[in-house]
Amino acid sequence: KQLNFKFYADQQVQYEFQERVVLRLEKLRRNKKDEIQAICAVHESGHAIVSAILLKCIPESVFSATTNSDNRGFVFTKMRWDYISKGELRNQVAALYGGYAAEKIIFGEENLTNGSESDIQKATNLVCDMLKNCGFDMFPAAFQNAHPDTNLFLTDDDGILNKKAQEILISGLRLALQTLKTQKRLLLKMSEYLANNRS
Repeated sequence: KQLNFKFYADQQVQYEFQERVVLRLEKLRRNKKDEIQAICAVHESGHAIVSAILLKCIPESVFSATTNSDNRGFVFTKMRWDYISKGELRNQVAALYGGYAAEKIIFGEENLTNGSESDIQKATNLVCDMLKNCGFDMFPAAFQNAHPDTNLFLTDDDGILNKKAQEILISGLRLALQTLKTQKRLLLKMSEYLANNRS
């Protein structure tokens, strides 16, 4: 909380003083209890609940206020394994859409925020990677856009894999919405807690 200064000459203290230190992180870590924290509380509660129910993985921590200006909240979950099976892809997508689904249920379509941008991108990237690189669809093959540098890959010129990716994303979002509607009481309670407490 304070810095102590001592000035020496010939190993004797000549002068000393203390200066109070105001740490910026301390201020940023404070519980804000504002509109942003309330929105974040709903969003992160959605991720946490969907992860716990569909992935059978209870988060280590959930934050509705952080020191990071790019990331207002987050859910930290230690996954029990570092692979994704074809059968659980939909649940993984649902967990990524958990925050979006929670906002939609609590605030309504018209009041959705841009807080889901990275979640949507992660879900889309995950599904496309699983379909186009990991062989999760018709047959195991790697797909790229047609270009001389990618002539060792197949192409999805007719967009079949893109349509399949959309179907999986839509299905994952529906599952997230369905899960949170079933668990609406828990969503409200957890959101209320995180609106008043940063973690």
